[in-house]
Amino acid sequence: MTVGTRGVTSQLLGNTSLVDYGIQNEQSDVRIHVGVYAQEVYVYKTQDGRNSIDPAKHRKVPVKTGNIQTATGYVVPLDDIEGCQILPIPDDIFDRSGIAQYPEKGYQGEKGKAATYIASEMLKTGLVPLSLRIIEVDDKKMQILGEDIRVKANIKIQVKCDYRAGNGHPRCTGNLFLQTQECNPFSIH
Repeated sequence: MTVGTRGVTSQLLGNTSLVDYGIQNEQSDVRIHVGVYAQEVYVYKTQDGRNSIDPAKHRKVPVKTGNIQTATGYVVPLDDIEGCQILPIPDDIFDRSGIAQYPEKGYQGEKGKAATYIASEMLKTGLVPLSLRIIEVDDKKMQILGEDIRVKANIKIQVKCDYRAGNGHPRCTGNLFLQTQECNPFSIH
């Protein structure tokens, strides 16, 4: 099988069984969802996303690529995720990413790379504020050498391409998709 940039062929190579993989067991500290239609990113602490899922309140939905179910997760309104920041994606970053060229229901690889590019560029340019551990240096010798403040940031970030996330476009849902299961039938092992 070959996977094209605009879709997939009919033959499968990889796994088609859903496994528990998603927000509940990933090792990230922060998540960034790239809302393509809204041209926004949604940034929140992973633990706040986990805490927001209420199976009695939020709908669990399947995700399909073609006729294959490739994921399951919960549809959670933005307001239900504590501390979720909504940030516009600048036009130049959005355009350079090429994300708009990929169909919503197409192969995930290219969309994921484009979403990661958007998140990375926004982080590099300071457009995504992150909580940093700030330590004021009290040691006079260190202050004389030019160290008054020490910043520690070892933050693991998970990026998700979430086409219909947010608001502001007729195809947006006002929600984020918080995945809990997936399979990757299009990977080559």
